[in-house]
Amino acid sequence: MRPGSPVGRAAALAGAACAALAAAGCPSHVDQPDPGDTSPPVVTLDVDQLPGEGLLTVGSQPEDRSGLPRTVRLGLIAVARDGESGVAQVRLTGHITTVCREPGGGDLGQDKRAAVLHVEPTTATTGTGGQPDRRVAQLTVAFPYSNCDAGLSPVGMRGDIHVEGRNGAGASARNADFTFSYS
Repeated sequence: MRPGSPVGRAAALAGAACAALAAAGCPSHVDQPDPGDTSPPVVTLDVDQLPGEGLLTVGSQPEDRSGLPRTVRLGLIAVARDGESGVAQVRLTGHITTVCREPGGGDLGQDKRAAVLHVEPTTATTGTGGQPDRRVAQLTVAFPYSNCDAGLSPVGMRGDIHVEGRNGAGASARNADFTFSYS
């Protein structure tokens, strides 16, 4: 397996996702949401496979990565944590736009915008009733995200993604945006 090959990149992404899940920890169980808990869950977006960077965690400050090479496959890992009321749901949401143009640099083109709504709690409740104290959802983004219409080719891509989480008491939170572009 060569490090730069598609199989090597997939193996690296899988290893990074396992490391991020290990860093998030195994969920413990919250039997009953705390009725006095008015605080929202803590939500973050971990971004893996950025060239020349380790794992990037997007919390309360927005992050922007522009000019990514088209060969980069971003690993997006949404994490929601709440030790008092547990986590009912975590989701990745936003949009990704693939820029399409005529081959050879013609003027004709289109932008293919795709909504992202990825809800996938990959951790499970550890007992009957209640909620786990954290949930994780994962999505891999590769160029091009959307296919271009006939006669057009993908020439770029940009996106804006964030995490939303809801705890067992019904309080919600959203992290800052992660904005990226491929050239």
